[in-house]
Amino acid sequence: MQKIKGTSKNWFLICPARHIASLFFLLIIISFYIFRSIDGFAQTFTEKFSFPILHSLGSFFNVLPFSACSFLISFFAATVLLYIIITIYKLLRKSQKLSTAYKGCITIISLALFVFSGYCTLWGICYYAPSFKDRSKIETAPIMTEQLAEVTRYFASLANYYGETVERNDHDIFSEDVDELFSKSPHIFDNISAVFPFLDGPNLTAKKFFPSQLLSYMGFTGFIFPFTGEANLNYKSTASHLPVVIAHEIAHQRGVAAEDEANFVAILACMLSEDDAFCYSACILAYTYLGNALCKVDMETWNEISATLSDGVKNDISNNRSYWAKYDSAITTASQTIYSGFLQSNGQALGMRSYDACVDLLVAYYLPYALLGGHTS
Repeated sequence: MQKIKGTSKNWFLICPARHIASLFFLLIIISFYIFRSIDGFAQTFTEKFSFPILHSLGSFFNVLPFSACSFLISFFAATVLLYIIITIYKLLRKSQKLSTAYKGCITIISLALFVFSGYCTLWGICYYAPSFKDRSKIETAPIMTEQLAEVTRYFASLANYYGETVERNDHDIFSEDVDELFSKSPHIFDNISAVFPFLDGPNLTAKKFFPSQLLSYMGFTGFIFPFTGEANLNYKSTASHLPVVIAHEIAHQRGVAAEDEANFVAILACMLSEDDAFCYSACILAYTYLGNALCKVDMETWNEISATLSDGVKNDISNNRSYWAKYDSAITTASQTIYSGFLQSNGQALGMRSYDACVDLLVAYYLPYALLGGHTS
């Protein structure tokens, strides 16, 4: 085509394949928004399509000793940047600037639609499938302050107990080998899957995300990448919290989409794993969420329970707080705000606060153990 006359036919013929691809991906996205809330659709779609593909992708990329996600994101970003540079170069050298610019825009749009349509079908739909709470039949109820205090005290005691069983450095800070923690990840869900069979899935190894420091600046501890089915972890974050974060991302791999439920499932999976390092990490996270809720309604009791924590537990909690304080910036605030909006757009009304909403499940499940005492997980 030598000249653009402005007709729709001529615009289409500049790059017909990219127009067709864009329309196809757009149709998938529109279908996602139309069908996602229809009763039974998300459950059937995830069971027959999304989960099998996620598990197959995860199994395929599991043979790699590194995160394929890290490579693909880097490659994709580099390719898009190179394409933009080449397009700008062509705009400066060619006479048909309008058609060149249009082709470049359509290419970028089609790539964006491809990525988002893939996300919608592989992971976004999972937010509308039956929740863990629905499938597990765990009943939650309004929490009384005394109940919250009992479960908080229970996990404080467990944190002290398991805190004595883990490796510590000269500063009395958790120092279990990170590589060993990752090597244990494929079997952390073995016992919880026996209790809740719908959590069964392929035993996949959690992956270290490179560069993890970027995630720290964004305020993230990990994420699931639906295009490879991998659980990607910020391995540079605090080691004491890493085991339960690994379990959190594996919970996503097993189909638990909601963040509050993934937190609870991660804690329960770690406690049932009978691995001291994972149990300890779960206890710290559970105590933190429960304690944050308790101090808002009964500061005196929270202070009393907090005072019972061992020096090692206090050191690990303080170390984690200090780590994230180093990365607190405008970048963190912006990324957290964007992600909170993302969660809300997928039916999680609390946004980032949904991570803390696992308190109801913790109290409902662990109150009987707390009332009995001891160290039963």
